[in-house]
Amino acid sequence: MKRLLKIAAIAVVVILVILIRNSFFIKVNSFRPKLEATASEALGRQVKVGNLSLSILTGTVTADDISIADDPAFGVRHS
Repeated sequence: MKRLLKIAAIAVVVILVILIRNSFFIKVNSFRPKLEATASEALGRQVKVGNLSLSILTGTVTADDISIADDPAFGVRHS
């Protein structure tokens, strides 16, 4: 039983090391144009996203400097 636990623990550590190492090789910013296009289409406004970063340990993707253009109809005044 102890041997099985030891093997399982080693396997988990190896998997974590592989995931952490591979997260450095994933170019998250390569997804930015697709993300901007999809968000712009969904909102009907131009969306710009800054630098993207990935954290495998927390399972998150973060984006800097997100901007969403004003709705074109917002500035129109009806007399």
